[in-house]
Amino acid sequence: MLMQTDVLIVGYGCAGMAAAYYCNKNNIKHLVIEKNSHLGGLSIISDGGIAISFDPKETAKYLTITNDNRHTTEYTDLFSQKMYELRDDLKQISIEAGVTYSEDKNSFHYDFDGCESLGVAYLNGIKNCTVTDLNPDVVIKEYDKGWELIASLHKINSDYGTEIIYNCECLSIDNNKNIAHTSNGSINYKNIIFASGGFEASAELKNENWNLGNILHNGYFKNTGDGIRILNQIGAKNWNMWHFHGSYGFKHPEGGIGIRLGGMTGYTPNKKDTMKPGKPFTHIIVNQLGKRFMNEYHPFPSDTMHRPFEHTDILSKNFQTPSYFISDEKGREQAGAWGTIRANAKIKYKVWSKNNIEEIKKGLIKRARNVTELAKFIGCDENVLQNTLNKWNQSVDNGNDDLGRPKHSLRKLSPWYFVAEVYPMIGNTHGGPKHNINSQVLDSFDQPINNVYAIGELGAWWSWIYLASGNFSECFIGAKQAIMHIKKSYNS
Repeated sequence: MLMQTDVLIVGYGCAGMAAAYYCNKNNIKHLVIEKNSHLGGLSIISDGGIAISFDPKETAKYLTITNDNRHTTEYTDLFSQKMYELRDDLKQISIEAGVTYSEDKNSFHYDFDGCESLGVAYLNGIKNCTVTDLNPDVVIKEYDKGWELIASLHKINSDYGTEIIYNCECLSIDNNKNIAHTSNGSINYKNIIFASGGFEASAELKNENWNLGNILHNGYFKNTGDGIRILNQIGAKNWNMWHFHGSYGFKHPEGGIGIRLGGMTGYTPNKKDTMKPGKPFTHIIVNQLGKRFMNEYHPFPSDTMHRPFEHTDILSKNFQTPSYFISDEKGREQAGAWGTIRANAKIKYKVWSKNNIEEIKKGLIKRARNVTELAKFIGCDENVLQNTLNKWNQSVDNGNDDLGRPKHSLRKLSPWYFVAEVYPMIGNTHGGPKHNINSQVLDSFDQPINNVYAIGELGAWWSWIYLASGNFSECFIGAKQAIMHIKKSYNS
């Protein structure tokens, strides 16, 4: 006998939890299926900030620019308005979960029109719960609080009685018959909401869509693009497949996972020379020729730092992947941990040492007594590398880097050196099935596919520059828009 539900929610990270929450608030029968044995997805290892608006009209100006004017005015205006209204929903969620709601003005957006209208909200202080209670495999930084948001939503949904079937993977859907085929049998639905995450752990989809190919990820190893494949099979159109939230860092010894460079605090570009750094920034990056090719410190370091690695000499090869991290003994002493590990996976090596000594012992970071040894490790011309270091040190003396590094991050390098391979890496994807403002999945002709919705990281709308903390906003806004559209269809 087929299981039946009004709304089938595929995935139980933040987007799926938000969909279940709004179903509960509107008395809509629903069922959640989650392919993993634990909840949370990528959301559980995030910092937990939720982008909000204090002035929707100004926010719309900002989002128009950062999305490169690729969306309709109607879409942008409505999303901005929903970012403003989201504050009331989050306050209500905090009350129901018994946690603290707080708001902060975000200080490191790009200084485009409307940037002052933006802020970040947090839900903190969940009681009688730890991150390992939710998922024992999670590896996070001490200041990551996404798990508290996840715990809050899950508590509320549990109190309402939301049914969640774990270890249940959606394999395909027959939307003509409203049937989802899963690893646990078939389910009959009236509406289906895909909240199944992105494709940062899919080698196939990364190779198909990115010049950089199958790069390392420091996200969720089970975000493999299932929802994209299923929805493409029923005619969904994709968007933003090129765009992802990325950075650069070291390769984790257990394979596939990236270790992001630590210590890079975001900043507003026009304030970069007056900002107060969290800790010293003590390295440069050179390519395989021994030359600097990038500003190693972008305004939003975890978002766009992978992009310089894409530049390729067509007549030869990509000399940027891998590239090489270079610092020195003073940098090792001053910088604190060079790497930061986060993962939703079973790994043994979970914490980068505060003084980097353990990583030197492990061989992740190599010593070089002089430029000769440094050039030998990189495999480049010693004279070229010496010229690079000389030019860098001269830039520090002049207080101006021609590649745009902020003044506070300029520091001279001298022997002994430390060196390691670095790679571009991904935090999370944005691409996937295109949807409208009601979260309805669209076909190749931009027409809604009946009863099918996509929310969260699966087909996010960020089209050029990601809005810091915007993924969580889209989880809530997309979920609420979908549920309100479903409710309206019931009423009509």
